[in-house]
Amino acid sequence: FQRMAGLNPTVSLHHLGLARAQRRAGRLPEAELAYRKAIACEDSHLEDQLELGRLLLEMKKFEAADEVFSAVLREEDIAAANLGAGVADLEQGYPNVALDYLRRAAELENTAEVQREIGRALHQSGQPEQALEAFQQSLNLEPDSVATHLAMAQCLTSLNRQRDAVAAYEQAIQLDPQSIEAVLGKAEYYLRQKDYSQAIVAYERAPELDPRRPGLH
Repeated sequence: FQRMAGLNPTVSLHHLGLARAQRRAGRLPEAELAYRKAIACEDSHLEDQLELGRLLLEMKKFEAADEVFSAVLREEDIAAANLGAGVADLEQGYPNVALDYLRRAAELENTAEVQREIGRALHQSGQPEQALEAFQQSLNLEPDSVATHLAMAQCLTSLNRQRDAVAAYEQAIQLDPQSIEAVLGKAEYYLRQKDYSQAIVAYERAPELDPRRPGLH
């Protein structure tokens, strides 16, 4: 990133504060622009770039996010940037490249999120059994992670371990009754089991959880 020399430090703080406010208000494109202005200032920090990278992941601009995290890694080898780069590569369909970044992130700072993303990368690369081990490690660190229970349920489904999968979906629902992914996963389980009455109940509940989601009406 090019720096704008000679600017007052309060300029970058202004852009950074504005970016955070816009992000919380859901104005993501405006937040991206403000983050980029903050990063262009000579007194910006790596954390500012990490925030931009996370925003780009949220916006599903994975290639752009990858560029931001790679720029951070050129300056410092830190866990958060390796995690971000790994997620960006995974979402672009490069699980083996993602694994390199994610394993490096685990070496630097092993967290539940890192282990979950390692599990997702292993699952995507055709290693579901190893993925389950990573998901379990993630749950050992953070037992109440809805995202990890959902990822484990999807992995178990791919292994045709249907009862274990529905148990994982049920655990996710207990933790977050508003989780539409868990409700739909459970509905699909009932459908595969030809328990159509339970499937109908679950599918009818889904639009109540997310009325904006297409295809649920």
